[in-house]
Amino acid sequence: MLDLSPEATVDNEPSDKRGRRFFFIVLAVVAIALFVRLVRLDDLQAEIYGDISIVWEYLDSIRQGNWPSYFVLSSGPLYHYLITPVIAATGLNYLGIKLSSVIVSLGVLAAVFALGRQLIDDVFALIGLFVAGVSSWLLIFSRLGNSQIIVPLLSTTSLWLLVRFVQHGKRRDLFLSAAVAAIGLYGYPQSFILPGVIGVTLVCLRLTGLQVRWRDVGMFALVSLVVALPFAAIVFNDPANFFTGYIGGKLAPASDTVGSLLQNLRRVALSLHISGDTTFRSNPSGMPHLDIVSGALFLLGVVFWLRPQRWRWSPALFLPLALQHIPSMLVLSTPSDVPSASRTLGAAPMAYLLVASGIWWLFSMLQTRRQTGAVIVLGLLTLILTLNAQRYFQDYISGLPYENTPVARIITQYVDMLPPEMEVYLINCCWAHNMPEPKSIRNAMARPERFHYHDKLSLTCQDLATFVEPSVLIWSFREPTPDPNLEPCMKWLQPQLYSSRSGLPVFHAAFLRRGANAAALAATSPGMDQRRVSIGDEMAEVYYSNLDIGDITEIFDGDRTTLIRGASVNPLIIEVIFPTARSLSQVTLDLGTMPRFKVTVALLHDGGGQSLIAQEHASPEPDPHVVIPLTSSEPGRIIRIEILDIRQPPADGWHIHVREISFQ
Repeated sequence: MLDLSPEATVDNEPSDKRGRRFFFIVLAVVAIALFVRLVRLDDLQAEIYGDISIVWEYLDSIRQGNWPSYFVLSSGPLYHYLITPVIAATGLNYLGIKLSSVIVSLGVLAAVFALGRQLIDDVFALIGLFVAGVSSWLLIFSRLGNSQIIVPLLSTTSLWLLVRFVQHGKRRDLFLSAAVAAIGLYGYPQSFILPGVIGVTLVCLRLTGLQVRWRDVGMFALVSLVVALPFAAIVFNDPANFFTGYIGGKLAPASDTVGSLLQNLRRVALSLHISGDTTFRSNPSGMPHLDIVSGALFLLGVVFWLRPQRWRWSPALFLPLALQHIPSMLVLSTPSDVPSASRTLGAAPMAYLLVASGIWWLFSMLQTRRQTGAVIVLGLLTLILTLNAQRYFQDYISGLPYENTPVARIITQYVDMLPPEMEVYLINCCWAHNMPEPKSIRNAMARPERFHYHDKLSLTCQDLATFVEPSVLIWSFREPTPDPNLEPCMKWLQPQLYSSRSGLPVFHAAFLRRGANAAALAATSPGMDQRRVSIGDEMAEVYYSNLDIGDITEIFDGDRTTLIRGASVNPLIIEVIFPTARSLSQVTLDLGTMPRFKVTVALLHDGGGQSLIAQEHASPEPDPHVVIPLTSSEPGRIIRIEILDIRQPPADGWHIHVREISFQ
């Protein structure tokens, strides 16, 4: 550690007594940091949104033994493997995911304390620990459950090891620093630059006259390259994501690249003190990333490290702070995303240590009036705690969408109370500030295999006829029915509005009960042609999509040389109502050639239930012959067939050919 003389604290107390007192103060600071992280952890920021669904599904893949190593959008494998032991203890749920991010954030605080102790002394480290422990920028991501919390852990740990190496010359610290920095390649795009950031810092510490050799810089680069080798394989296997997809697309140059960069630089420069991230999940929208007191102390800390006796070590804080804002600056495709509290999160610990530097300098200057100094320091820390508690628990929480109502969680709790055989149909989504996301419900359900998401632009009575019973439909609280097209068959549904504990409407739900009314389905279905057709020894009512070639009778005449063609419809729907109920074992179709298609057959039983079978076929032979076995022998009168062409829309429109349909 650096010698603080003549600024070092002088104390006539025995060292063991002083050590015990310091230990209890550290415990008190840790307790405060834990309290602000754990209080109401489960319900403050309660919704499982898209980024959390990514974490959930990645963890689920790990738990199934798939050993994933890919990137999902911008989220890599590192964080998910790191927290898997925590999830093994808590189970895969949102509270366990949030608790994992809390635990990782405690690692960040430990690294801040270690770095502060290495740079100056225990008192400085303690002040840095307090500031980092209560400040809202880090606190938000400590409680959020998102994988970005891994970035400040890597950046601070790598920097601490680097400072240890420069001070003590142990090569082990240099190698570990390089390895930790390079591991950032497996975390998040904003940590891709971490090896470069720490490497440049090492070079600049040499240039200020500290004991760093060019050989050390070379060894740092070599270790970083070795650790990066598996990352090269990940990029090779998914180049689109990194160069033109979600990650690479952020770097797409604007029409005025230089102008956009300068504008982003201005926004980033103002983010700590004037105007910060406007994303409501990352920051109290638009507020600077530091509170007003911390912002002033930050500037004082900058001056502190520029003093003659300190400037040689200033690159250890200034460079990581500045360079880790580059990922935010480089988002050229969407300037509204700049500044970003998440993309610059790795710089937060350096900012907090500069804030602590301002406080420590004030305390050092008041050594002759120690009681006054202690009161001033305590007052500043109390003010920082108060301001940041308000920033998180009031400003941030009140800015969350729909009054922080967990729409997906409330729906999940509802469906988990239903009978286990109940099928769940979510009709469209995202009716309350982009909530709920379908995956947020499915992932958290006790029986996710019974979840179905219907995202068509419209829902018809024919669609409703294919839904498996017993089932429940869930849709927006803003609409009295799932879709206006369902008015003819709304007698199958009895909607009920469900609200949150605070009285906000959340969703409508209705059990589907077709019963004997199912026979009226086709007659009330809009957009279909109708014809009486002889099928076997019976005259049946056939409802079908519009045709531009052929007659509907030609697919029931036993002749494969005749056919019908849909008139630009996809799927092509054919619905048959027999005069009497019949037991069927299979449906056979002879179709026109399609590279890839899906056939869905639904037999509505007289008792109100149905048999639903779907088959998908890829690269079939010309004019494929498809046999659909029916799993139930229960008789029914209505059978519905959907033929879906699965490919990009053809230039001349959809034209699905059917040669023959038969029932056995």
